[in-house]
Amino acid sequence: MRDLEQHAAALKLRAKSDEERDEERAEGQRQNERHAANTRERGTLLEEQVAALHTQLSQCEEQRKEEQLQIERAGAREAKLEHQVEVLSAQLLKVEEKGADDERQRVCALARERDLGEQLNALHMQLAQEKEEGGRQRE
Repeated sequence: MRDLEQHAAALKLRAKSDEERDEERAEGQRQNERHAANTRERGTLLEEQVAALHTQLSQCEEQRKEEQLQIERAGAREAKLEHQVEVLSAQLLKVEEKGADDERQRVCALARERDLGEQLNALHMQLAQEKEEGGRQRE
C-alpha cells in the first residue's frame, strides 16, 4: 500500500507538473500571440507611414514638375523679352540714324538757304546798281 501511496503521490506530482507545464505553455502561447499582435500592429503602422511617405514623395515630384514648367515658361518669356529688346534696339538705332540724317539734311538746307539768301542779296544789289547806272545813262 505504501507503494501505491508513493505511486499516487508521484502521479499527483507528475500531474501537477504537467498542469504547470501546460499553464507555462499556455502563458508562452499567449505571450507569443500578444507579440505577434504587436508586431502586426507595428507592421500596419509602418505600412501606413510608408504609404504616407509615398504620397508625400508623389506630391513633391508633382510640385517639382510644376516648378520646372514654371522655370521653362519664365525662360521662354525671358528669351521673348530679350528678342523684343534686340528688335527695339535695332529700331531705335535706325531712328537715331534717320534723325542724324534728318539733322544733316536740315543743316544742309539751312546752308543752301543762307547761300541762296546771299545770292539773292547780291542779285538785288547788282540790280540796284544796274538800275542806278541805267538811270544815269538816261540822264
